[in-house]
Amino acid sequence: DHYLGGGKRPLPEQFVAFRTMAGPYFRESRDGRCVFYVLIVLTLLNSGVRVVFSYLVRDFYNALEQKDQEKFYGVMLQFMMALLVMVPISVFYRFQAQRLAIKWRDWMTGRIMQLYYSNRVYYCLERGREIDNPDQRISEDVRSFTSSSLGLFLNVVTSSVDLVCFSIILATIQAQLFIAIVLYASLGTVATYFIGRKLIRLNYEKLAREAFYRYSLLRVRENAESVAFYAGEDIEEKEVGHRFNKVIRNMKDVNVAQRNLDFFTTFYSYFTWILPIVVVAPEYFAGNVEMGVVTQSSSAFSHVLDDLSLIINQFETLSEFSAGIERLYQFTTAIKKADPSRDDDSPILMLPPGSNDRGFLFTRRPAAAEKVAVDTI
Repeated sequence: DHYLGGGKRPLPEQFVAFRTMAGPYFRESRDGRCVFYVLIVLTLLNSGVRVVFSYLVRDFYNALEQKDQEKFYGVMLQFMMALLVMVPISVFYRFQAQRLAIKWRDWMTGRIMQLYYSNRVYYCLERGREIDNPDQRISEDVRSFTSSSLGLFLNVVTSSVDLVCFSIILATIQAQLFIAIVLYASLGTVATYFIGRKLIRLNYEKLAREAFYRYSLLRVRENAESVAFYAGEDIEEKEVGHRFNKVIRNMKDVNVAQRNLDFFTTFYSYFTWILPIVVVAPEYFAGNVEMGVVTQSSSAFSHVLDDLSLIINQFETLSEFSAGIERLYQFTTAIKKADPSRDDDSPILMLPPGSNDRGFLFTRRPAAAEKVAVDTI
């Protein structure tokens, strides 16, 4: 458990670690860049459709309030036309996001495995015992890094675009709404960080403790004959139980920390239901705004609040992502240090001198190499 001291890298250093691991794929893969650019365009279109829908909903409620049947059916026709545009955009947006995540994971797994098997790095790491569970870091941590990085980036882009668009809508309805939401979101973000920051360390420990527990079970399976011969069942059971107890203690700690955070975030979330209506209600009762404007202000308020509250809404995911960055960066750094052909200044995912990039795992089919390996066995 001497590995568990990690996960406390300052935020600027974590960003540098993230950029160091994420950058090479988009610099080297033209296909990845193309898919990424298409995804950005779809993200912008997705946000634009949401803005259009906010005005359609406003006109819909205004028509209901005014009992204007002609206007009502006109808005319904516009709504159906917008729906025909929105559905393909939303579907292809999710499709492209998943497609890019698959391509990125394929490339990154292939690159890390090539570095791991070069110059017997795998043997040096196993002999030095400096890195726990390299199998988990190659399989689960790479998957988590690529999917979480992409999801987080898209959330940031979407939130930024929505923030600008819906802030303009709020400002045109009532300036006090925009001021209220900025203050409310700022208070919520600061409070969430101080209440939930313990989750970052606990989620880092969770990854390591689960890996140790799984390794202890795997060791019994791989050494079943030796365990049976030496009657070591009691010792192995105690060791597995000891590591499982640490998993359970961590789960309890995470549950308590999450409960404390949920007290605040739940109140914060429910209060937003009435806050924009309370702010706009005096203008509505005075006859200065229509019901459609009230509903639009509530919708725009929710959008802007979600955008400004990204840390609050994604805090648990961000804490897990932070832990994953730390583990993967430790692993790739250890690979570089264990390779005698690489110096300290070489980029963390750069191939050793004299190596050729063997490409993506999905497209790599070394039939000849596989035949040699089989014949050797």
